[in-house]
Amino acid sequence: STTPVTLSSSLWLPPRSLLVLQGEARYLWAHGIAPRKTDIVAAPVEHGVNSPGETFHPKWLSDRRRRMSLTFRRIRRGPCRCPYPTVCDSRLPHAAKSAALPQADSTQPPTTSYSTATPTTVELNHVYNLYEAIGDHFSNTRHKPWPAVERFVDESNPGDVVADIGCGNGRHMGLNRLTYSVGFDRAASLLSVCANRGHAVNAADVLSLPLRSGTVDRVLFVAVLHHLSSVALRQRALMEVVRVLRPGGSAFVSVWSLDQQHKYIDGQTQDVYIPWHYRGSQESVTKTVRAVGSVHHRFYHLFRQGELEDLINTLPVTGADTAVTVVESYKDHNNWNVVFRKAV
Repeated sequence: STTPVTLSSSLWLPPRSLLVLQGEARYLWAHGIAPRKTDIVAAPVEHGVNSPGETFHPKWLSDRRRRMSLTFRRIRRGPCRCPYPTVCDSRLPHAAKSAALPQADSTQPPTTSYSTATPTTVELNHVYNLYEAIGDHFSNTRHKPWPAVERFVDESNPGDVVADIGCGNGRHMGLNRLTYSVGFDRAASLLSVCANRGHAVNAADVLSLPLRSGTVDRVLFVAVLHHLSSVALRQRALMEVVRVLRPGGSAFVSVWSLDQQHKYIDGQTQDVYIPWHYRGSQESVTKTVRAVGSVHHRFYHLFRQGELEDLINTLPVTGADTAVTVVESYKDHNNWNVVFRKAV
């Protein structure tokens, strides 16, 4: 049978005993001291040390006492040649064991046209599927709108259409009651949160927005672009933003900065995976953890100073009607914010 079989067994160790683990037991078995106050073990009726001829009671309840466990490991000198390479620390580096994460096509010029660029396993596994899985908990960590976004939306004219692309839980929607706000996201779990809050939202991919060209007055593109792993994909996403903007329309784009203090950011590596750890009520966590695990790795391309402006200024526009101009660029905490306007 190819179905793995899991066996569990308790072992009673008398005081001053020694347990030696070798071979498969040492490398492939999981073992430890269970955190409890009593143990049910098969032990001699006399509760003494085993000896020939002793009888055993199958359900002897033994009270836990203070105990000390010493683990001894033999130091290996030279390369390891054990027959368990899939679990061997020296044969499988820690980075590969903790998360066998694909490498992104980071800052190199695109090898394919932006128009034909398609999502890779990076986007599928570490962005799309990830946010679908963590949507409920992610929403609980995002509450107040950003002041910079509020200012941008407040500058809208009455009746303007404001599209929030990658709207998440909708915290940036409906900020200006004189405008019509519509949101787009891939994660059904986040769209459900938006709908429950009364927002108009649609399921959509940033690489192919279900909007007619030139129909949006203002676009919010907050914390989305840095989740795309290649220049070609980032170009395609920005070209979609440009396409749906009306002539003279403006877009607010925000991305994570490389220059920030963060546990998983060294200031040099631009393509990183940031772990998402579940927190919150056990009830809300359990349903998802059972299916997908408690830690997920989110992909980020961290932008250097000036990189976002350069990306926007060098978009492969096809005519004057799609030309854009950067009108504002600044760092806001750990983000680079850029506002650009489409040519009239």
